[in-house]
Amino acid sequence: MNPPHPSAANRERLLTIMAVCHRLRQPLPPRTRLAPLVGCTSRQLHRYIERLKAEGLVALERSGRGLLVQEIGR
Repeated sequence: MNPPHPSAANRERLLTIMAVCHRLRQPLPPRTRLAPLVGCTSRQLHRYIERLKAEGLVALERSGRGLLVQEIGR
């Protein structure tokens, strides 16, 4: 089963946040903080991130500091 598609606005907000984190070399905020910024629940956010990874738009790496955005493309 495929995760649901985020709305276009939510998707853009999430990609913008990921791009900023990538540029600043900072980990993504915890899902509980990131979800309200994107406009979804924590569970939906996890699914959206999985979809973006599946589409090849982002490459993420888990580190001791959290989830780092390695690559981002649009």
